Amino acid sequence: MTFDPLGYLNDSTVIGQEWLGALVVRFDPRQASATMDTVLRDARFPSVSATGQLIAYQSLEGSRIMVTTFPNPGRRWQIASQGVEPIMLSPSTVLYRAGAAWYTATVNPTTGEPSGAPVLWATDPRFSDTSGWSNVPTHDGGIIYVQGPEQVSPGYFRVIPDWVATMKRAVDGASK
Repeated sequence: MTFDPLGYLNDSTVIGQEWLGALVVRFDPRQASATMDTVLRDARFPSVSATGQLIAYQSLEGSRIMVTTFPNPGRRWQIASQGVEPIMLSPSTVLYRAGAAWYTATVNPTTGEPSGAPVLWATDPRFSDTSGWSNVPTHDGGIIYVQGPEQVSPGYFRVIPDWVATMKRAVDGASK
């Protein structure tokens, strides 16, 4: 199995993801032969809170957004029934995406229990989904993502009678 490191929590904990098996692992990079400890199964896009007490993730089945305690998972709290790529923006704020809209949910920073319904955070019709993580957190509580070109509708549609025939005559004339 190949594990992709996703983040360094501190000098003794690295979080990794095994995509095909949907495993979230952790290991100590200071060890000469690191042992992978499985943290979650059937989970993708893990994000650990800054305090290291919670982990948010996307469930493999149903693409639900979940939160549980870290490093030892306890009760699993569902934040959203549909969503992708959760990010722990703060110890008590989970950001996730549904299409081209982002939502925040407030959770107890110790247990992960949600308090209240998720709230629309932002939308961007120009959002471009990418393989793997499509958005990443910034140090100031925002996110970085890829934005596609602006979709512009023409103000008019011009029809030129016999345009194809005119172009063919022009090409034929230029080649003589």
